[in-house]
Amino acid sequence: MSNSLAIATVTACLQNILEGAFFTDTSDPQQNAKVTALPLSDAGIPTKGANIFLFQVTPNAALRNTDLPTRSSDGQAVGRPRIALDLHYIITFYGDDSAFESQRLLGIAARTFHAQPTMSRELITQTLTRFAGREPPKFAFLAQSDLADAPELVRLTPGGLTLDELARIWSIFAFQTKTFTPSLIYQASVVLIDKQETFRQALPVRIRNVYIETLGPPVVEEVVSAGDPDAPLVTGSTVQVLGSGLAADGSLVFIDGEELAAPLTEVTPTRISFVAPTSLGAGTHGLQVVRVRNMGTPPAPHIGSSSNLAPFVLHPTVTGLATQNIQTSVVNGVTMVSGTIVVTVQPNVGRRQRVVLTLNERQTTPQPTARSYAITVASRPDTDPDTSPTINVPFQGVVAGAYLVRIQVDGAASPLGLDAQGQFFDSPQVTLP
Repeated sequence: MSNSLAIATVTACLQNILEGAFFTDTSDPQQNAKVTALPLSDAGIPTKGANIFLFQVTPNAALRNTDLPTRSSDGQAVGRPRIALDLHYIITFYGDDSAFESQRLLGIAARTFHAQPTMSRELITQTLTRFAGREPPKFAFLAQSDLADAPELVRLTPGGLTLDELARIWSIFAFQTKTFTPSLIYQASVVLIDKQETFRQALPVRIRNVYIETLGPPVVEEVVSAGDPDAPLVTGSTVQVLGSGLAADGSLVFIDGEELAAPLTEVTPTRISFVAPTSLGAGTHGLQVVRVRNMGTPPAPHIGSSSNLAPFVLHPTVTGLATQNIQTSVVNGVTMVSGTIVVTVQPNVGRRQRVVLTLNERQTTPQPTARSYAITVASRPDTDPDTSPTINVPFQGVVAGAYLVRIQVDGAASPLGLDAQGQFFDSPQVTLP
């Protein structure tokens, strides 16, 4: 790599090459020709000689992204950042056109660059020594250039600009230059510039362990209740995971990113079964089947291929109902009830879970329309335990009667039981008052 003086060093090398070529040409020496590195303007341009102008700098297409990334996710440097550039020069020639001097100088330059297309390390060192020793010492800064140590040598390539593109370049300097002069377009590439920055480097790899996975990843198609796919999943239900490629050495079930603690009761290529544990809260969960294999030195369990994430809903179950602080009042001939319903549920309900109690009036006749109530339960105080099997639901203004009770936890509603004939819902229920 090179420091920030690389671009100026390349221009100085071009100037040094042309000065030597004009002076030492055996067939047509031009010892009085001068070489400058100025913009295309009349001021300072030699009456006889050549001018080198860097008119464009572009990223090198092949190496522009080879150093990415240079920093880790926490911002630490893991590599030395570098930029790869291509330098585009226009070299113009001046002299007595009646004696073809500008064209003779162009011929010398074209032959020299074609014969010496690469800037060797010896040429760069010679140029730096020559320019740094000039008077006045305005080029002394070139002594700090390290282009000669760059791993990539800079190569000159003739440009292929069309007449229209070349005319556009000259039009930029239309107010400064009077006439178009013979010129050459050259590209110098690649110039690598980096920053002298210390970076963190990983230790070398001592042992390489390569493993081949011959099986495709497991696929989970659905998660249902065993025996009746339409039945709601509750605590204690046998959960069946249906799919393909499920059975393999070390297959595990992960729920919400954590390994299932309950044992697997059945493992086949198309089905995995387990009993929903009491530790699994009500609500929507994500399930994955994960293959675990021993890898490393010494071998240790590692998570391998994983299935897609399949959602399922675990419904709460109402296991007990009680009422407290019941008060009644009569409004327009209708008995109204207020108080607290104590609901015992399984599994335990988290302190921050969303809970709604639903009351649906039971009827033995189709008329009048059955009443229903949805009572939102406030979150418990932070001083309460994280989970609780009982929920106190204050209510008021409920018409007296018998009601079916459902509890919704994070949107998952508890199931209702059917009567002996299997026709109507009859449990759980509470009678108010």
